[in-house]
Amino acid sequence: MWFLIVMILSAFVCYSIASAKHRATGNWFLSGLFLGPVAVLILLLLPDLATKEEIPGVSKKCPQCGEVVKSESRICRFCGYDFIWPDGWREEDHISEREWIEERRKRLLRGN
Repeated sequence: MWFLIVMILSAFVCYSIASAKHRATGNWFLSGLFLGPVAVLILLLLPDLATKEEIPGVSKKCPQCGEVVKSESRICRFCGYDFIWPDGWREEDHISEREWIEERRKRLLRGN
């Protein structure tokens, strides 16, 4: 009987830890149910999936919203910041929104 209680308790502990580490809660609940305390130990050793750290060559931080995105990203998926400015443009240049959209469309069609 105590074995069953330990397994069920491990399942709920795995669920809460997985939720805090941004991992699949249902899968870890079942792992905790079948593996018990072993699943809890494994889960404690795994890193958090929602890392906010910038890794050189792999990710970069958006200057507008501060979120970490892949280094290959052209546009921030969180705020829409455009990392690639067309040739000769600077952020402080004042152009109309229509001109910006047209220039951006041309660049995307060229594959730049």
